[in-house]
Amino acid sequence: MPHDQRRGSVLASVAFGTVAFLGLAACTATVDDSGPAVRPTGSASVSTGPLTPTPTPTPNGDEPGAAPTTGIAGQPFPQATSTEPAVDPDPGDYPASPLVTFASWNAALSRLEVGGVVSGQLDPDGTCRLVVSRGSVTVQRTSTPQASASSVDCGQFSVPRSELSSGAWSVTIRYVVGNESVASDPQQIEVP
Repeated sequence: MPHDQRRGSVLASVAFGTVAFLGLAACTATVDDSGPAVRPTGSASVSTGPLTPTPTPTPNGDEPGAAPTTGIAGQPFPQATSTEPAVDPDPGDYPASPLVTFASWNAALSRLEVGGVVSGQLDPDGTCRLVVSRGSVTVQRTSTPQASASSVDCGQFSVPRSELSSGAWSVTIRYVVGNESVASDPQQIEVP
């Protein structure tokens, strides 16, 4: 490296180090309590002595440093007035809801491929059912779903070309528990 370039690199490093040192020094500056200070008391005031904390009454009558028992407009917080444990929502309020996540024709493998999930109220004995229909022809597949925290994954279904004729088909995922079932909105897929 030529001498002038080395000298420029050294000067740049020294300049950067100086700036970094001055920045750190500014961040660690100390406060002199013997001069004027602003006291946070709810109204602005200037003091000529050392800063001493003064307790300020709270608008809702709570002790300083204590957790407030009232919120906006003086309304009590629920946990301050109730000793009863919180109640989880009834799962029946959130019925199972199937959804077709994808439906496509795989030309390379000459088959229909469909995936789906079910969210909401789930039963461990539930199954996923693919229903593919066109006119009076219906093709079905069933799978055991894989559970997660709030939904089940129905996995990937496939239907070979040999079971489907050319044309538009309706694809639906059904979640079945015993004799009860709920269906997704149908999706249309074109089979070539």
